[in-house]
Amino acid sequence: MKKNNLIIISIILIMLLTSCTSGLDNKEMVRTEFLMDTIVEITIYGSEDELIMDKVYNRLFQLENIMSKTKKDSDIYKINKNSERPIRVQEETYQVLKEAVDISKRTEGKFDPTIGPLVNLWNINDSEEGRNWIPKGIDIDNAKKLVDFNNIEFLENKEIRLKEKDMELDLGGIVKGFAVDEIVKILKEENIKSAMIDLGGDLYAYGEKPDGSPWNIGIQNPDIELRDYMGILSVKNKSIVTSGNYERFFEIDGEIYHHIIDPNTGYPSNNELLSVTVVSDKGIEGDSYSTAFYILGVQESLEIIEGIDGVDGILIDKDKKVFVTSGIKEDFQLRDKKGEFTIID
Repeated sequence: MKKNNLIIISIILIMLLTSCTSGLDNKEMVRTEFLMDTIVEITIYGSEDELIMDKVYNRLFQLENIMSKTKKDSDIYKINKNSERPIRVQEETYQVLKEAVDISKRTEGKFDPTIGPLVNLWNINDSEEGRNWIPKGIDIDNAKKLVDFNNIEFLENKEIRLKEKDMELDLGGIVKGFAVDEIVKILKEENIKSAMIDLGGDLYAYGEKPDGSPWNIGIQNPDIELRDYMGILSVKNKSIVTSGNYERFFEIDGEIYHHIIDPNTGYPSNNELLSVTVVSDKGIEGDSYSTAFYILGVQESLEIIEGIDGVDGILIDKDKKVFVTSGIKEDFQLRDKKGEFTIID
């Protein structure tokens, strides 16, 4: 299901980016790789220097090796397998965990990097056809007891300790955003003026299009069957990340169970929202906040967003009402072919 979602995102980008280099600088580099458990595609305009692309992907592979929870030499694997013991980590891991805890505090724990035990228990994969089980209530309760970002201890010399036995970190909701920011640093160092970064749906519209105009990004219609977008956002130098209940899920007896788990209940979040798109200056914020805001719901999310510089959002609820925060109201246009969506002022 995640694979289908990536295809849809690609279609939207193709539709909106076609002809952006027409009659202009035709230099363009595109490279696609599978890493960080997703499809990564980087497009750089105005240069054909493959060494720049090599530098970008080498950095991504480095970050994957440092923060993957499955690679045995990674910081996260070592922390998870040695809970209650201090583990010295790389600067990047320490930095990401610090940011993760700060965002957890700002979002009432709805984003929590210690969500690992619940993620493992639900084990909602990319394809769930035929699944006919959900975790037992007692197992969910036991896993919940291990989820608490306050039990991450930051020690001297970049050491991290999980205070409770069997706690487990899962940085799947933040590390791609950090990786996006690292790519942006490289592009700036190399004096690149125009690029599109796509880390499995975590987008970053770098600079402007080669013709000097803003990037036009399609905001996906939450109705996955339509394979279409419901609005267009015009941006430059912004991260765009969407979380929705259509990305990875399974269905039992008419009940949908998706992959966005509420740390407080232990179950997939169930509120009025269909999707949340976070538009931010930094990828690390877009990645983590999109998850948190989806769980928090409309009103609490809007209050938090309006209080954070450089962060905006587009929230779509089950009644097809669209809430757009003040910082991007002028940059978003509804393109609803069926007339089902309504922007709420």
